Amino acid sequence: MKRISLKRSNLLVIGTLVLATSFTFAGISSTAQTFCENELVYFSENFGTGTTVSSNPNVIQNGPLEYMATGIMEPDGTYRVADNTQQKPEWHASEDHTPGDVDGRMMVINGAGGDFYQVVVNAPNGFQAGTYGLSAFVMNVNTPGTCSPTVALLPSLTLTAEYLDNSGNWVKFMNAPYVTNEVPQSADPTWVQLGGVLTMPSLGNFIPQSIRITIGSATVGGCGNDFALDDIRFATCPSGGPLPVSFLGIDARQKGTGVSVDWSTSFEFNNKYFLVERSNDGGHTWFIAAKVNSQGNSTTRHDYNGFDPKPEMGINYYRVRQVDFDGTSKFTSTVAVRVSIDKTTGTVLANPFINDITIDFLSTRSQVLHTRVFDNMGKTVISQQVNLTGGSNRKVINANQLQKGMYIIQVLDEEGNVILKNKLIKM
Repeated sequence: MKRISLKRSNLLVIGTLVLATSFTFAGISSTAQTFCENELVYFSENFGTGTTVSSNPNVIQNGPLEYMATGIMEPDGTYRVADNTQQKPEWHASEDHTPGDVDGRMMVINGAGGDFYQVVVNAPNGFQAGTYGLSAFVMNVNTPGTCSPTVALLPSLTLTAEYLDNSGNWVKFMNAPYVTNEVPQSADPTWVQLGGVLTMPSLGNFIPQSIRITIGSATVGGCGNDFALDDIRFATCPSGGPLPVSFLGIDARQKGTGVSVDWSTSFEFNNKYFLVERSNDGGHTWFIAAKVNSQGNSTTRHDYNGFDPKPEMGINYYRVRQVDFDGTSKFTSTVAVRVSIDKTTGTVLANPFINDITIDFLSTRSQVLHTRVFDNMGKTVISQQVNLTGGSNRKVINANQLQKGMYIIQVLDEEGNVILKNKLIKM
């Protein structure tokens, strides 16, 4: 089986000014990597591209972090902007988060507690009263077991937005600072979207034109508080809350005669279920391959699996659709799997079975197979032919007449080669 990598879709990112700490933007609409539905983006930071390390002008001077240009990032309270997370030997080696970046960079941090990043965003037309989303993508860069035998600290952020009032004072949004969930260690490099919804109250005739964004580490020093930060985003949040699900990633691979699809979430809100969808025409038409129940509401990581028992030969595209209780949906990115076979294979579904024996075949060609079912004494209790076409086939063998118990099923091709041999249990 050959897996095919798809390039991540491009993200519309507002240009980052490198030599200033004040930013002026009229709101720019963007639909990629959204935190809230129908958001209007005022600020985004993706740390640019390049293979050399650098500091960042928005890191707070005399704050908890100090720029470390070279060497292993061993001391707490150090950072650098780099294109790889592995700035210590035991850290994950990963690229940045921003979709479509070549040599994309991120901020890599050996954490210490306190506010470390701050930027002022200016809007000539002002910021209206309402809800805003402040979010970022974070990776716990520690590989599992780092800090053992002691308990590793886990990264967590504080997110703050303030407006400049008509007296020249910075005033915090309601709900600020927002403290995010902790990011656990993971076997593979995993980006998690963290964020909070902050509210600017109505100020009468006064409309602020300047917002100050501050990000801090809610975890204070020690082993384990090591993370990468990318794709910071400040935007309106018209719905008043984040999207119902934050997906961590999706992966698909051939498994027997079908395709196994795995995905994870870091956050779920009023989530009803997931649909695994398949396309065989490059994403123009989608079919439901599996339905998987969800957690409903959760603020911790959950891993899911769905199985497509009848993929087509060749390239199959997969995505997962999250369906909320009110019927709204959100999709993962799309992955592709090339389903190929060098011999005919079969997989028994629903074992134990109740009435019928269902078998999915992947056949190299049109052919006739011979199926036999034996009882526990070796006596043939079912014998029938199965006609296959090239590709995916599902065949159902009527076994109503069998008593409850254990059986053996054997499937032979026209030359007598064993295609399938399995124990069966009838309930």
